[in-house]
Amino acid sequence: MSKLYGSLIMFFYFIKYPVALLLPVIYFVFDYPQNFILDIIWIISIVLIIKDKLYPQEKECRMKKNIISTVVSLQVGKIRTIQDDTMKEGQWSTGSYKEPVSNIRDVTFDGIQGDEVSDTVNHGGEHKAIFANSLLNYPKWEEYLGVDNLIFGALAENLTLDKIAEEDVCIGDIHKIGTTTLEVSQPREPCWKISKKHNNKTFTKHIYDTGRTGWYYRVLEEGQMKKDDKVEFLRRIDNPINILKANEILRDPASALDMANYLVQLDVLGEPFRKSLKKKINSIK
Repeated sequence: MSKLYGSLIMFFYFIKYPVALLLPVIYFVFDYPQNFILDIIWIISIVLIIKDKLYPQEKECRMKKNIISTVVSLQVGKIRTIQDDTMKEGQWSTGSYKEPVSNIRDVTFDGIQGDEVSDTVNHGGEHKAIFANSLLNYPKWEEYLGVDNLIFGALAENLTLDKIAEEDVCIGDIHKIGTTTLEVSQPREPCWKISKKHNNKTFTKHIYDTGRTGWYYRVLEEGQMKKDDKVEFLRRIDNPINILKANEILRDPASALDMANYLVQLDVLGEPFRKSLKKKINSIK
């Protein structure tokens, strides 16, 4: 009777472990005694059950092999006007004060529902629809600014992502978050307003010098996303350049002119970054 139970259990494992289908073949081809085959089936059933109990993480890893990150926090922000006596105009406007939201957000080709951009010349648009930053950068910024526990969105990012950083993300990478398909378009070129926001005159330059700028996405397929969504890696172009390297090239294209010329010609490169890099390359010649 125990062998019969083992055989029934093994039947269900045929679906998960197709190699087990070889057992009946062995039985008919080599005409092994039926009891011998039942013994083998029963033993394999027990082994497979024990394996799944002891190593459930292997199954999980197989299922999530393309999951590279998680949306730790999703932020949107409204345009604010900041009174500032140090400015000639006495004030400045920004959309960099972004607040975490937990509900599902629609994502269009222009960005995330509820997010506003103040300077539409230098921010937003097709190539800068969504700004992502790495959670791994936060300890660096906290140390530099001398603060503890920076709130998510401190760098004005829409998406705070864990486990991946600038060296892991390449221009042209295609990611899926929620039901939205995104393409990495370029590094972020930090502006002076980040220094203003954190009351640190050198912060913007420090971000630029370290290359830990975060990156922009363009939206390939509109959809929805929310906090805790997984970031699924879909594909990467041949001969890619990661965000950290792209920032290094922009800072000093003369030191890697061949690579700079290659980067500036990439079809998937964001046009604003291409314009900045082309200007620097032309100044060398």
